[in-house]
Amino acid sequence: MSSTLTICTAAAGSGKTFSLVKEYLKIILQNPRNYRNILAITFTNKATAEMKERILNELHAIAQGEKSAIANEIADLLPLTQDQITQNAQRALSLILHDYSRFSISTIDSFVQRVIQSLLWEIGEQGGFDIKLDSEPIIEQAADDLIDSASTSSELMRRFIRMGEEQMDEGKTWDIRRGLMELGKQIFTESFRTMDRDEMKRFTHKESIDRLKKSLYQLIDNTISKLNLIAQNAIDELTEYGVTDQDFAHRELGIMGFFYKCAQLTGSAEQMPNAGLARVQQALNDPTGQDWVTKSTFDNKDKFARIELAIANVLYPSLVELVDLIQEKTPAYVGAKLILKHLDNLALISDLWTKIRAISKEEGFLLLNESNHLLQEFVKESDTPFIYEKVGTRYDVIMIDEFQDTSVVQWHNFIPLVKNSLSQGYFSMIVGDVKQSIYRWRNSDWKILASGVDNDLASHGIERHSLKVNRRSLPAIVDFNNRFFESAKDRILQTLEELGSKNSISALSCIEQAAKAYKDIRQDSAFPQEGVPGNVEVCFIDANKDEYSEVLSEKLTLLIENLRLNYKLGDIAILVRTNKEGQRVADMLLEHNRITDDKTKHIHFISQDGLLLKASSLVKLMIAAFRLAENPLNKVARSILSKELFLLNPDTTTPWHNLFVERSYIEDEALWLSKLNSRPLNEVFEAIAHRYELFSVSRELAYLTELHEHILNLSAKGGSDIGQFLSWWDENSENLSLSSSKNEEALSILTIHKAKGLQFPVVIIPFADWNFRKPGTSPLLWVSSNTSPFDEIPRYPIHIQEKALSSIFAAEAIDEYMRERVDNLNLMYVAFTRPQNELYIFSNRPKPSKNSKGDETIDNIAKLLWQVVPEMDNGHIEHELAEEDGFSIFQFGKRSGSKPEVQDKSSSQIHWQMDNYPVGMEHGDVKLRMEAGEFFLSSPSERLQHREHGKLMHEILSRINTADDVEKAINALCIEGLIDAQEKDPLVFRLRQMLTDEPIKSWFATGCEAKTEATILTPQGQSYRPDRVIIDGNDATVVDFKFGTPNSSHGVQVNRYASLLRGMGFEKVKGFIWYVDANCVTEL
Repeated sequence: MSSTLTICTAAAGSGKTFSLVKEYLKIILQNPRNYRNILAITFTNKATAEMKERILNELHAIAQGEKSAIANEIADLLPLTQDQITQNAQRALSLILHDYSRFSISTIDSFVQRVIQSLLWEIGEQGGFDIKLDSEPIIEQAADDLIDSASTSSELMRRFIRMGEEQMDEGKTWDIRRGLMELGKQIFTESFRTMDRDEMKRFTHKESIDRLKKSLYQLIDNTISKLNLIAQNAIDELTEYGVTDQDFAHRELGIMGFFYKCAQLTGSAEQMPNAGLARVQQALNDPTGQDWVTKSTFDNKDKFARIELAIANVLYPSLVELVDLIQEKTPAYVGAKLILKHLDNLALISDLWTKIRAISKEEGFLLLNESNHLLQEFVKESDTPFIYEKVGTRYDVIMIDEFQDTSVVQWHNFIPLVKNSLSQGYFSMIVGDVKQSIYRWRNSDWKILASGVDNDLASHGIERHSLKVNRRSLPAIVDFNNRFFESAKDRILQTLEELGSKNSISALSCIEQAAKAYKDIRQDSAFPQEGVPGNVEVCFIDANKDEYSEVLSEKLTLLIENLRLNYKLGDIAILVRTNKEGQRVADMLLEHNRITDDKTKHIHFISQDGLLLKASSLVKLMIAAFRLAENPLNKVARSILSKELFLLNPDTTTPWHNLFVERSYIEDEALWLSKLNSRPLNEVFEAIAHRYELFSVSRELAYLTELHEHILNLSAKGGSDIGQFLSWWDENSENLSLSSSKNEEALSILTIHKAKGLQFPVVIIPFADWNFRKPGTSPLLWVSSNTSPFDEIPRYPIHIQEKALSSIFAAEAIDEYMRERVDNLNLMYVAFTRPQNELYIFSNRPKPSKNSKGDETIDNIAKLLWQVVPEMDNGHIEHELAEEDGFSIFQFGKRSGSKPEVQDKSSSQIHWQMDNYPVGMEHGDVKLRMEAGEFFLSSPSERLQHREHGKLMHEILSRINTADDVEKAINALCIEGLIDAQEKDPLVFRLRQMLTDEPIKSWFATGCEAKTEATILTPQGQSYRPDRVIIDGNDATVVDFKFGTPNSSHGVQVNRYASLLRGMGFEKVKGFIWYVDANCVTEL
């Protein structure tokens, strides 16, 4: 019997985790072994840990016979006695703890990776893939490879030049590499990756792109030619009637100006002449010609008679024809212009995609960004979840948390699991809230929760219910948010109606979707109305941009001082839209502390910028040392190292300015650091830290250990030299920070995105004025059309600007505008619902602005607040307005005279601080021994066993494709610590000498196709791996490298390889054994 899907809409603070845990416990308390068949999906590691902890804690409490809200509700719902529930809880807890790997609560990415690893054999990758989390280095590598290719491709060079010119036109730098990196990111958007294989093949087909380009230019030329011809003929015929353009009203600014614009239009015009202008429409509505001329001309009967005849016979029919043509052709014309703007970039995206696939295949890895799309290839052909059973478990119950953050591809991958669960009569549940969807830049799509699920699972049925009680916030906050977002939603819908006036069908659809997103906005507070009401204050500051910060600084510090009467600093959070805004707040508080003598009034804070690794003195010192190790002549690095060493061990006798002047001891340090350049990255880090005793500086050890973690991770991924590390640091240091637990004596400064899922007694939003869209930018959107010639390729990127509303992509443009506005409304919702007791919002008082129709525009948060807040009624909460000079303050509720009771979840946590970090300490009895010096000894020492010697030599030879690769291969092994740098030159010399002798020279010649250590599989499943196979058409040469003395069994092995190659279709196969130590070759 089929069951229905349960969708729980859980607004902010309504207890969604409580609901998920309750449903999970209900299932396993009926049968303790059910946990094996439940899959619970979350979107962050933190949420995963929280849910697991909550389930285990509740199970433990029930097993101990303790009472809780969840336990009480479950007892009422299950047909079990209390003793049975207790026994089942004990049993379930024991089973889970002894079988923890099957306690399947994980992030969606972790689950997909498990499935992918189990399915790799399906695509012929028996060896498995390494999963890489960060796509940026791969995009960077692909971009560099593509730039290198331009030296041999004039077409590619032309595209680069065009790309640079476009960037310059947009006010950007001529940085082709950065432009390619930005294009590369488009490859991992859902719009790009949801193309199927056939579409992808068409997309990467250069001839198709060229055909589309030619067709679009032809469309533009044909349209312009028709307009030119109609308008010019009309102008030319005026002379036959004795009429000139001077006889018409407004001359070039009037109706005749419109004719001239049409006659003179060229292909460079981004848009066609505006047929909607008032004077054009006035003329169109007056075939008599009276409105075409001035009153004096109209009163001159003889003159007007000629004009009237010209209008009736020539101008009016031509005007109708022009307007009809413009209205008919504008969508395609503007669409063509939008596509052509980026068509060269489309070819570059195709090139980048090809490069990324080649790198991925060559190096044997799978990007995390690709995992969901790879899984989709398996899932989309099947209606059953058999592929998920490859992980060794059958899942009957599916629970998905934070569903509003799901992407289209992720949801399509889970549909078979959910359908199978429902078809078998099992319980499945998704929990989410459209209003808290703020991760569209990570491909999340709130439309899936709003309507997509209903369409996809209509045959199974949907049971929706909402959690409407807010258990987090006091009544004033809940009431304010109810009324504010109801009104804000209406204003947003109004702006969409204005935008969509040219495309009413698309606009109506978008308006319906936006309205549905905010349909269930109202909540009830769990706290009594007659109790402490809570407080919301919205302060509008009438000041320009520079004055605003000054005024805000004074207001903000005064507010915090007042709040400290009832709250600890740790109870206060300041939420900002961007890290830059967070830095502005931090600067305000630092300035307050600087000018305040009374240290008890200093405002201590924790911010993401304050926790950035690059802010640490130890990290600055370490990076400067790395830069000197790479380049001892780097004067900036010398000065930074000198300064940081001075701050580490202050010398009061040295004037400050002397730190930035050349000093002899820095020369010594630079010389010492330069000797580290060829050593492994981790070894360099430990040597620097040990030399300057950095591990004993306890105050900043956390920063240093975090940097060490990144260095270890980078080394594990292959980035093990100083140059690679510094490049990585330069690109990522802005985002590298420590995580921090709550500090009672410091307020928090964090972005709204970071605050999602958190709550604070007091929240302050100091910059509630951000724009819906960053000025001067327009989003890049992937679009498609089934209309010729636009259907030549499946998709292409266009910038969504206002003119896109009049193109064939108007529906997509309106949808993007709608999503932008919902995104920003959601950001406000997340920010406004974080406080428990008090909320303070600061915004500038916006200046009135109107669009071309004279309507008030709403393009930023300040305007939305200003249009909504003053109009809000009192509701259930006391409402006051305070007008001061330069301020308008709207208050809902009242400030607390004492701190309301707030549960402190962090009070039981134990905090400790490291005093030292004993990594890299030297021990006299431990010495690293390098083995390269004995590689070519006629008889290797006992210490260097033949097996290890051969293994290392095999590694060197496997990295040499041609003789030119010798030094590169040995350098790489030096960096990895497998070879002593002092032995590099002798090794390079000896190997190059060997590769000049025949037949060895031919095995490593440029242009030959060589496969090193490639596996040969037999029909019986056996595998063989010859050291080197050289292929020349239908001929092959197989070479096996040996070390030590000759042995007859060696020939048997090579003959076996040769036989296998003949079985693969190679007509002529030669076999050789190369005894490398003796440089002796035996042909079989």
